[in-house]
Amino acid sequence: MKMKRFISLFLVFALLAALLLSGCGSEETDLPQEEEPSDLLFGEPVTGKLPEGDALTIDYAPTESVNPLSGTGSTNALLTNLIYETPFTVGKDYTFAPTRLIKDFEFYDEGKTWSFTVDTSVQFSDGTYLSAYDVAYSVRRAMQSSLYRARLDNESVIYGVSAISDEIFMISLHQENMLFPALLTIPVIRNGDYNVRCPIGTGLYRMEGAELWNGLPEDEEEEEGETGETGETGEAAEPEPVQPRLVLNSLHPAAANAMIPEIRLRESGGMENMVADFEDGYIDLLINDPTGFSAMGFGSANEVRSYISPSMYYLGFNMGRDFVLTAQYRYAMNFLIDRKTIVKKLMFGSGVEAVSPIVPTSPYYDESIAEVIHYSPEAALTAFANGGCADHDDDGKLEYMVTGIPMEIRIKFIVNGESGVKVSIARSIAEELRSIGITVELHEMPWNDYVTALEEGEFDMYLGEVMLTADFNLGTLLREEAPLNYGGITDAGYAARIDEYLAADDTQRAVACSNMCQYIVANSPIIPIAFEGRELVTHRGVLTGIELSPYNVFLNIQDWKLNN
Repeated sequence: MKMKRFISLFLVFALLAALLLSGCGSEETDLPQEEEPSDLLFGEPVTGKLPEGDALTIDYAPTESVNPLSGTGSTNALLTNLIYETPFTVGKDYTFAPTRLIKDFEFYDEGKTWSFTVDTSVQFSDGTYLSAYDVAYSVRRAMQSSLYRARLDNESVIYGVSAISDEIFMISLHQENMLFPALLTIPVIRNGDYNVRCPIGTGLYRMEGAELWNGLPEDEEEEEGETGETGETGEAAEPEPVQPRLVLNSLHPAAANAMIPEIRLRESGGMENMVADFEDGYIDLLINDPTGFSAMGFGSANEVRSYISPSMYYLGFNMGRDFVLTAQYRYAMNFLIDRKTIVKKLMFGSGVEAVSPIVPTSPYYDESIAEVIHYSPEAALTAFANGGCADHDDDGKLEYMVTGIPMEIRIKFIVNGESGVKVSIARSIAEELRSIGITVELHEMPWNDYVTALEEGEFDMYLGEVMLTADFNLGTLLREEAPLNYGGITDAGYAARIDEYLAADDTQRAVACSNMCQYIVANSPIIPIAFEGRELVTHRGVLTGIELSPYNVFLNIQDWKLNN
């Protein structure tokens, strides 16, 4: 990776001129959404058969768009990773690297402005050449996309983006961020194709039968007055629809050595049907979220490969409530969370425990914090006592002191009651608090009521889940104006340390990240619990050579081998 501190004055002036002339709107960040409950019960075993031939088969939805930026449904989102490439990739350790689309990239002003040089020899599957205008267009459209808008928000992240030549596009940010390229796992489509339901891409595969989504081109329509198959004059015959499938894009350099020449598409029609199709060998792989609403259990006939997502479970606190506004008391609660048991039993082993808000697979995760923060009710009682919280009247309950008067502790703890996993975790934490003499009122609330309670501050403590961005910018949680700052955090020290971490270069980042995490843990405005896992499930022994990425399970599909 080539990164330089300076770019030419020509490029700087060109960028400023271009950004002043181009505006990029973006909607406000959405409230966190969760999937609707599924009728599929957790633990339903799935078995399967070997696929036939040299083709892989995956689920798809013909009624959903395949456009990755304008509104792909959850089913087709998987196959878009095969058709479209991104400027950057993020590995299992959450470090970023440029793809073949980017020849070079440069920064200046500690990462507040970035210049990207596009490889214009790259071709779309129809033979047209990639340009910086295509990539800049895709980034601008991603800023409006419900899937990518939060990470590229026009109000807080990207100030402007513009192509200044066929080869170069530039992005200006609202603040310094030396990890910004990690956010550019954005599918690239051709300039102007935002409203095309199945646009062409530069990926290893191309869609054959895309007219199912896009309609027949005008030059392929029958002329009026010709005789159709019905024998009636004056009506054009409806052509037989082509069954969509993915075939190798011969213009991709990896196509010559790819071991899976074809990927078939099968419409399952919902989760339960997809499971049945997997059992019967009609589709060959599934993505499973073991802690989600539609979790599936799998039998021994299958192979499960796991990766850690950036989705963090955590405790949050209301800084307007008497007891939890004290940092020492929040800090003490760290020792009452049995993270190992939560991950192993309540999250079904799908996840990794974390004591700081950085995924533990990252090179910047500070293990020294984990050596201090561990499950220990005794350590929790000591930490509470250090803050003046103890059983002052010998009634078996802890009290905290207010102007010399012992006050009973009563915590209103809320959780999304529609998530069985979260309810189980919340119950375990509530029991730990009760076991040392703290009264907890646990409210297992319907999703809409839970969100309302968060927005209105009707809680002392909540169990939350947040999908962090690949740069682990915690500003969405800890800045005073942040959309997910439900607890009313006002300490500017968090924002200052977040800014230092984002602005740090490769030589300074580990120290800056440690300083940020140490400050967060010491004050505990949030308490990280674990990062959630995801699973790629295939039939045992059928596929080999797979290396997973948290943002694209097909990242190295050119190396996959189908064993029949």
